[in-house]
Amino acid sequence: MALGDRGAALISFRRALAVVERAHGGEHPDVATALLCLAEAELDAGERAAALAHFRRGLAMDERFLAADSRTRAGLQ
Repeated sequence: MALGDRGAALISFRRALAVVERAHGGEHPDVATALLCLAEAELDAGERAAALAHFRRGLAMDERFLAADSRTRAGLQ
């Protein structure tokens, strides 16, 4: 992959997301990170609709994980 090859980057990020989802299932902090990385690459490539969908899904996961972690740390779970 050459530096600046957006098409190859998108393929790599999509493959990475698929690998992480297979390894951890659909709800895992690593999946959220992979979604956000893919969304950044999509935005850079001008794929705004796909980027927005992946940003929303990744951020929603992050919010759930952070909320659950905060409750655990506070002894509320």
